Amino acid sequence: MRCPQCHAEITIDAHFCGRCGAFLSETTAQHTAVSDYTPAHLADKIFHSRAALEGERKLVTVLFCDIVDSTPLAAKIGAEAMHELISRFFDAAMHEVHGCEGTINQFLGDGFMALFGAPIAHEDHARRAASAALSLCRACHANAADPRTGKVPLRIGLNTGPVVVGRIGDNLRMDYTAIGDTERALDAARRTLAVAEKLVLSEPANGDIMAGAVGALAKLGAAERAKEWAERGALLDPDNMNMRYNVACTLITDLGDHDAALEMLGPYVAGVGAEALDWIKSDPDLDSVRGDPRFQDMIGQADARLGVSNG
Repeated sequence: MRCPQCHAEITIDAHFCGRCGAFLSETTAQHTAVSDYTPAHLADKIFHSRAALEGERKLVTVLFCDIVDSTPLAAKIGAEAMHELISRFFDAAMHEVHGCEGTINQFLGDGFMALFGAPIAHEDHARRAASAALSLCRACHANAADPRTGKVPLRIGLNTGPVVVGRIGDNLRMDYTAIGDTERALDAARRTLAVAEKLVLSEPANGDIMAGAVGALAKLGAAERAKEWAERGALLDPDNMNMRYNVACTLITDLGDHDAALEMLGPYVAGVGAEALDWIKSDPDLDSVRGDPRFQDMIGQADARLGVSNG
């Protein structure tokens, strides 16, 4: 840490400079804390945006990333090797996120959460977040030379939405955070998936658990894995009609996979009662498939079976 007046070396807990006697303000100490963690040019931009630090509503993009199946991987390669792997992962994450002028505001064991568009404002925050995510994937794959681990799969999710951002406490590197639907959705998805993965290890034939995690996987950007879990859930528990309906809605709203959704929905509609059929006809989650001839045919057959008149 250096004095802002004479640039002499000073200790982090000093209240004034020993060379020139300049008073060291709280802001100076905060800036130093940020500089220990954030590149200097970004720290300067952050502290010149005082309004953002005090808290404000902004449209941001949140990037969440973690290592897939880190628990079994740690058991396979050992604690020391896992510690080294995660350290390299976090180093790469900071480099790519900071390179796109994002801010890592939470480290979560084997993952992290980063903000784009706050505290440094950028109109193209979504593009920057996507660029950082792709660069991180390339960096991690390029450095996957360790024969013990090979290529380490990453799970990455991006979500754009309004949040309230600001500093909590005095240490920006730990407590600059976002509070809003976007951040809460990703955090809830990660927690849901963590519980589901543990349960699947102990109950691999429980299709309801797998299907229940489809929405979390979709929110975290793992589209292919979400579809795989949806299919396996239906195979393991084919008679669970409520599960089929919920998964079909997720396939439509979160993944845009109308073919898989209609295939999942078919058996449910074929046996549905009049009250549930009325709900299907009005459920907004199904709006995007209402014009599909396959969906219309399902509804027509259900109407005929139940003696429903469309006149």
